[in-house]
Amino acid sequence: MQLASPYQQIFVAQNIIPQKSHEKGRGEAGEMASLRSLCPPATPKPSSAVRSTPPVVFAGRRKWAESGRRTRGVVASRLGADGSDPLLQAALRAASLRFQESLLPDPLFVDPYSGCLLSPTVSHEDLEDKCLPSLRHYRWTTKYIDDKLLALLGTMDELRQIVLLTDGMDTRPYRLSWPCSCIIFDISPQSVFNVASKKLKGTGAKIGRNCNLVHVPLESIDLQAALYKKGFSGNMPSLWAIQGLPISTLTSLKGILSLVSSSTKKGSILMGELPAFLTGTEFETKEKRHQWTDKLFMSHGFRVNVVGYNEIAKNMHLDESFDDTKNIVFSAEQLRFSDAEPHKESDEQGGGNGAPSCRPSPSIDRVWIPNPGRQMARLAADAPTKGGFSFDLCQRNEMLLKKGMHLPTFRKTGTTIVGLVFQDGVILGADTRATEGPIVADKNCEKIHYMAPNIYCCGAGTAADTEAVTDMVSSQLQLHRYATGRESRVVTALTLLKSHLFSYQGHVSAALVLGGVDVTGPHLHTVYPHGSTDTLPFATMGSGSLAAMAVFESKFREGLTKEEGIILVSEAICSGIFNDLGSGSNVDVCVITKGHTEYLRNHQLPNPRTYVSSRGYNFVKGHTGDELLSDSFLCKEIENGMLWEVEGKWVVKGAVDVDIGANPSAEGGEDEGVDDTATKVVDIVDTFRLQEQPAFDKKQFVTYIKRYIKLLTPKLDEEKQELFKKHIEGATKFLLSKLKDLQFFVGESMHDDGSLVFAYYKDGATDPTFLYFACGLKEIKC
Repeated sequence: MQLASPYQQIFVAQNIIPQKSHEKGRGEAGEMASLRSLCPPATPKPSSAVRSTPPVVFAGRRKWAESGRRTRGVVASRLGADGSDPLLQAALRAASLRFQESLLPDPLFVDPYSGCLLSPTVSHEDLEDKCLPSLRHYRWTTKYIDDKLLALLGTMDELRQIVLLTDGMDTRPYRLSWPCSCIIFDISPQSVFNVASKKLKGTGAKIGRNCNLVHVPLESIDLQAALYKKGFSGNMPSLWAIQGLPISTLTSLKGILSLVSSSTKKGSILMGELPAFLTGTEFETKEKRHQWTDKLFMSHGFRVNVVGYNEIAKNMHLDESFDDTKNIVFSAEQLRFSDAEPHKESDEQGGGNGAPSCRPSPSIDRVWIPNPGRQMARLAADAPTKGGFSFDLCQRNEMLLKKGMHLPTFRKTGTTIVGLVFQDGVILGADTRATEGPIVADKNCEKIHYMAPNIYCCGAGTAADTEAVTDMVSSQLQLHRYATGRESRVVTALTLLKSHLFSYQGHVSAALVLGGVDVTGPHLHTVYPHGSTDTLPFATMGSGSLAAMAVFESKFREGLTKEEGIILVSEAICSGIFNDLGSGSNVDVCVITKGHTEYLRNHQLPNPRTYVSSRGYNFVKGHTGDELLSDSFLCKEIENGMLWEVEGKWVVKGAVDVDIGANPSAEGGEDEGVDDTATKVVDIVDTFRLQEQPAFDKKQFVTYIKRYIKLLTPKLDEEKQELFKKHIEGATKFLLSKLKDLQFFVGESMHDDGSLVFAYYKDGATDPTFLYFACGLKEIKC
């Protein structure tokens, strides 16, 4: 096949490196040698097969010498013996240009693997000036695609699917630093990819940590089905880049656009550079080029952005300038839903779980029919930006509601926090109940947080968020006092809090009442999760705030004394405790005056515990108190009584989400009431609330056993100690033999010194078997 391609000038430029005078220093040759050291040694060839050439020395960015010599025969000598495959020849020429760029004193990019793909014998011919634009295009293209791929991946955390449409020798999967858990799909000719894989074997080329490279043959009859079969998901966003893929006709380009449009999720990005010869006409102006491109991409559901080469050079801070209407640099955003996205309501057409529908994949020409005299480089442009509000998920939510799926609601929490300004300072108050849904998680937690010696803050919302935010701002105030040598001001704490919360737009669930006294007097502020603030003489927040506010509005007056303020704050907190199920337990009060702070922990106990068991609550000394087993389960002694074997069973348990009686959602939704569901659990794990732990390797397990034996032995009587020391080794070996099959559990308290419970499945069993250390359990009668 005759190789007269629109890529011809580019690839010829890649393979002919002008020889520079030997008077130039050895640094460039040394750099080339270091790159070549990554490649395996070349197989010697007969002198008649390849012309002997001097060592390669790259001439930097000096203007090419004028020469009338022709370049025939050079390509064949550079590519080696196999020069019959035009796809392979084109891929090798692209690798040669990357290798040439890597040898520059100040390269735009470095490809340490490109030299491994080439023949070690290189022929030298001077280049004609007409080849220079192609060299420049390819350098800009590769650098720009590299930067844009990594930039888009860095700004979209959920973007972990990358599809590269290449010539088969693209080394981006090996030389770029991909984020963790990326899947890179390489769509390229199978024969070229096999050659590249063989040459890179043993060179140290590896994919990034926890990333995978998957090859999809370009020759596949149904590319879309082949892509999905390799693990591509149409329900997840993806990033597509075209560089080196042989595209010879407009039909081929339309096929690629149809493939991407039907396979990718709405919002995915396609970038690359296309030769304008695909249109069959020459563009006289940039406007016409942009109009044609916009019409083509919009017909396939893409919003496209066309970028000029001068703009690309400016973004890369290059002094060079060159604009070319013969090539189209683009970046396009997918506006349609893919075949796998849930808006496709006809399930009988397929598409379940991210699989494609039965619509056949568009055909793409596999034959490369070159067009002489054209030049093509591949370049990625900026992804088009979306402004304003996005309602993309509204249709999805409506569809899910029609199918009977209830959207998740927020979990109701309970707190009452208040504050008021009295004649000498500020008084803050809070209840001490922490809830986890309908469960009281902590009866005596602290909701008044230290910020500075003269500033305190009450927190409502998620406990972890309130503690983290107040601790962070407290440390910043401490550093500020060190730097200035002055007392912290309340407005400084207010500014730090609202700036942090506003930046997270309500996703940090911390509603705060901030109070303090500084050089300007007493101050009381409320800070909402979205960052808005109020400055008030008295304030309440939390689920019990309405009841507390009723007390303040009826009894607050200016000029309250300290004693009157404490009584009013305590009454407001008690109102929240008795009228809000989420608030409860005790009353904490904090009084802040000029130069003095008084924290009254458990100032009032409105709900004292009145019932105490006559038998008391006794816990055996030296035990964690976790209940791990009961006599309702049959036990079998094994390994000389060191281990107890208990058969577990999978059971169906009805779980009821009980509403605690709070008001419906503030967003106006109906109260969800009681939601009955059924879950499948293991009876032993569910009954005793066992907590699963990460798996142990052999070294970790032996370390744990040694420590456990050391801690347990002194707690046994002398007779049991002798038996324990005698037989524990056999029990340990038994467990080590099943280590790969074991699951590890601990008691509900997750105590560091607690006993492990082991679970595994016997051959052919559907229910798990549990193993206990018999000496690590203490029988207690209930």
